[in-house]
Amino acid sequence: FESLTGRFIRMLLLNNKILELRTKMTSEYTTEEMFSYIWNLEEAQRCLTPVSIPPTKSESISLMNWRKGENAYQIRDLDQALKWYNLAILSAPHPDILADNVKTHDREMYGALAQGYESRSLVLFDLKQYEKCSRDINYALELGCKNISHKTLLETKAKCQKVMSGRKGKPFDSLAESLKSSHLSFAYTNPEPPKLEAVNPTMPSLNSSVKLTYTPSQGRYLIAENDIYPGDIL
Repeated sequence: FESLTGRFIRMLLLNNKILELRTKMTSEYTTEEMFSYIWNLEEAQRCLTPVSIPPTKSESISLMNWRKGENAYQIRDLDQALKWYNLAILSAPHPDILADNVKTHDREMYGALAQGYESRSLVLFDLKQYEKCSRDINYALELGCKNISHKTLLETKAKCQKVMSGRKGKPFDSLAESLKSSHLSFAYTNPEPPKLEAVNPTMPSLNSSVKLTYTPSQGRYLIAENDIYPGDIL
């Protein structure tokens, strides 16, 4: 931010526009008019446009995080294992998203991502997070995990479904379960999120005023489809 504004001010000085700028930054003009003036300056267009940094996803970094997770899992430090598997998933290359659809992907390209989900599912099972475990197994199978893992994953998923079906209608105390096992990763239960007035048809957790889009240079990001006002829940 400082480098952008510094370049902008230097350019204004070189072009003798500082005095002109000061005449616009007075109480005679609204905030909107002041910013409109600034953004319409050629110097602003040249100096205040940030450089897009491409998203950094790396199979090697993902593998490094996964190995740390494996080491933690071997000594049954489930909280640390969960942390490193989370990072392995975050840093692994992901399938591109075009508009509102997941781009068809080559299953061979996302082995690191599938491996991360597969390993995390084991930790989640041990932490009695059966719904999350089952979801990770689905991701691993969809992304193309190793064939040797299919049977084990399906067996684990069946165990999760059996436990979840037995719990129907019964309250589940995640804090009590975490304290029993001495693992606090899921000791805090998030409160229910506020209800959305207009649900996005493709992303139910977002308001319909927001749309997910994708560009190769910026990755996935959100844009506003409609005016968004202070206090709106997105």
